Amino acid sequence: KFTRFYPLAFYNLGYCNIKLENYAEGVTNFKKFLETTHAQNSPELYTDAAMRVADCYFVAKEYNRAIDHYEMIVSKKLNGSDYALYQKALIYGVLNESDNKINALQQIVNNYKKSPYIDDALFEIANVNLQTENYNAAVGGFDDIIKNYPRSMYIRKAIQYKGLAYYNNGDDNEALAAFKVLATDYC
Repeated sequence: KFTRFYPLAFYNLGYCNIKLENYAEGVTNFKKFLETTHAQNSPELYTDAAMRVADCYFVAKEYNRAIDHYEMIVSKKLNGSDYALYQKALIYGVLNESDNKINALQQIVNNYKKSPYIDDALFEIANVNLQTENYNAAVGGFDDIIKNYPRSMYIRKAIQYKGLAYYNNGDDNEALAAFKVLATDYC
């Protein structure tokens, strides 16, 4: 119990629980690890364990607890705060809380310029705008991806959804132009 490996047993058990899809036990084991001095002295493991607690709550559909834990990660400015914000945004999407979703995603765009989630955030913001019939904002968001992230995995969808936003807004010529770009350059 007093060896240096004892606290790591909780950490490793947490991952075993995730693998076995036993998320409640995963939460318990990661939390036990987080209470140890080993976790307090190892920022990378602490951050990872804290993230996994939130992820376990998310997968178990305990959304409010997940949001609280992701928010704790963001408020402590731990590594991976951009991931935590993205996960929060996904939860808000599941809960149909578009304003909160956009707010979380906008925090990534504003505060984490080099985040690997930035094009994901921009696409999700534009997509929420499309779904809520805010077509001009949607077009602007999709244009941002097309112009600034040409290697994004969202490029084809951004062009397609830009055309859809134009079409839904009654701008058939712009819609046709977007769909032609998609057909010419990406098919």
